[in-house]
Amino acid sequence: MKILSYLNVSNIDDIESDSGYIFNYILANEFYENKIEVSLVLPMELKNSYNRCHDFQCYYVNMGCTKYEARYLFDWCEMGNIVLKYRPDVILLNQSELTASFRVLLDENNLSHTKIFTYCHYPALHINEEGESFVDYTLNYNHIGENIVYNILTAINIADAFAIQSEFARDMLLNYAENHNFSLNKEIVIVQPPFDRAFYSENIKIKKNINVLYNHRLYDSYGTNEFIDFVKLNKKMNFIVTDPMSNRCKKRSRHNDSPKRNRDILNGLNNVKLIDGGNRLDYKNAIDCCRFAIAPHRTACVWSMSIVDCFCRGIPVIGPDMAAFHEIIPESLLYRDIHQEQKLAERLISDDEFWIKSMYECRKILEEISPDRIIQKIITVF
Repeated sequence: MKILSYLNVSNIDDIESDSGYIFNYILANEFYENKIEVSLVLPMELKNSYNRCHDFQCYYVNMGCTKYEARYLFDWCEMGNIVLKYRPDVILLNQSELTASFRVLLDENNLSHTKIFTYCHYPALHINEEGESFVDYTLNYNHIGENIVYNILTAINIADAFAIQSEFARDMLLNYAENHNFSLNKEIVIVQPPFDRAFYSENIKIKKNINVLYNHRLYDSYGTNEFIDFVKLNKKMNFIVTDPMSNRCKKRSRHNDSPKRNRDILNGLNNVKLIDGGNRLDYKNAIDCCRFAIAPHRTACVWSMSIVDCFCRGIPVIGPDMAAFHEIIPESLLYRDIHQEQKLAERLISDDEFWIKSMYECRKILEEISPDRIIQKIITVF
């Protein structure tokens, strides 16, 4: 079997912290271990620089660098050359909005034997208090967000197989489709992102400090304001924030400058230390020096590889009782308001027995999302 994986890169400026990039090099290694040939299609910007995929055959095309370019830009001529040269059995398409483009491209080049497995990394939806899905406002400038969501729903019907990370993410898509009378004729498969073997450690030790980790993007839509409120409330705790987008260019800030604004606020707080999350080694070391971590207060969170990174390094994570956190974080570590969050944080700091129990509860999920188990799920779908 020959697989061609087309990446979804949303953080080209800090590629080492880009979840789509990390997801794909983890899978590529597992395909290789299973003696499955795989090649990757990467952004042109990475062509002349080191990247973790260098052990595999890589092609480079213009994918754009903004959230809209990534969803609409399709290098038709170059992708046509690539598929004719490589002739894959399966295209693992990580940019779900481009499914129709790939289908037509394959038909135009008489490659009807090539199957499309679309993996949706983000359904472009949020959810209200009544549990109804609506278009993500951060993608809805000039009302373009509805088109993005419909491209994703159409991808479910066009692709030979369509997968997403969590039950919560699937339910949001199904809810939106039902409420907008969009008929789906294919199943949405659940395939969670695998953990990073390079982050996994068997050596678990209780951290004798009160450092608290926050390792998520600093958008307003990620609930950064709620985190800032918690930091201000707990002046005796030390917070380490690993900003995964510290080198974000001005072009990408045009529609949303909240990461910079929130970074400036955090920089002004005495109990916060900001670290460049784009450096993978520094990021790992930051996790290792923390007692526990906090999940983002993101009402439409479909998964979090950052939370799983913490589990791999052996620290527990607390999170809000919402979204896909039910599928990642143990129920005993979920909170419903800032007061419950406060109690959980204080207990994890003061109660070693609770910390140990929580840490082992968090680690249980790793058995289900090991790279070898996830790759078998994907192969089964193929």
